[in-house]
Amino acid sequence: ANCLLAIRRVKLEKGNKATDWTPAPEDVQLAIDNANALAQTAQNNYTTLTASLKSMAYQDVVELSKLGSTLIEGGKIKTTLLDADYIRANIVNAAYINALDIVSNNVKTSSTGKRVEISGTENNIRLYSSTDDILVEIDDDSAVLGYDNANNPLLGAGVRVGTTSMYANGITLDGLAKIRGFAISCAVIFANYNIKKLDAVISCRNTNLISVYLPDYDIYPFQVGKIYHIIRKSTGNIDVRYSNGSIYTTLTGSNLKVSVVYDEYGWVTF
Repeated sequence: ANCLLAIRRVKLEKGNKATDWTPAPEDVQLAIDNANALAQTAQNNYTTLTASLKSMAYQDVVELSKLGSTLIEGGKIKTTLLDADYIRANIVNAAYINALDIVSNNVKTSSTGKRVEISGTENNIRLYSSTDDILVEIDDDSAVLGYDNANNPLLGAGVRVGTTSMYANGITLDGLAKIRGFAISCAVIFANYNIKKLDAVISCRNTNLISVYLPDYDIYPFQVGKIYHIIRKSTGNIDVRYSNGSIYTTLTGSNLKVSVVYDEYGWVTF
């Protein structure tokens, strides 16, 4: 029978090796698109996995709890995992607690013996010895800041170590003690001056008469036992006055200095 054959796009090659088959360009693009889709899926899975890693430890406990059991006996519950939005308890006894914030009235490292206690009720921190003695206390009202006229301790915020109290403006020592390597405050003046409670030495370099006023005990009630050294370093005379303006003593001529202390009855020269 008669037939018609058509041959198109003939490829001629020179040599003894034929060219292998190659895919069509549209097939190559489809493969690229599929690979991109797979890569995006993998990226999404990776993002989901990394976001859940932070809860893996908890998930391990969840899986472990599924294999365990819960025992309820009277008022006692024994279980592997207790997941709750709110727990109220008088005592929590745990070997390990992991939390961002813990709010409690009282925290103790041990019930007796050597321990550290933080009391929200008393607003203090205490370090105890093995015999339950308070070794160190940080408190808002237990540091001895001084003594009143009746020799009663005046208490305030500070740190108390045994019978020694350290607070913002100094150190109070009860009993025998030695302090070494300290500096005292020295005020150099040329005119009338009101002694500050932190002054220790007042060096007067005036050439005319001036007045130096002692602190008012009513304003500074912690002055009991505080010593002030007033020194005349130039030719000017000095009237040392009480806070009300009356003269306590005068430094003139060969009288070059005076040391005064406030005892429980008033100012005393020594």
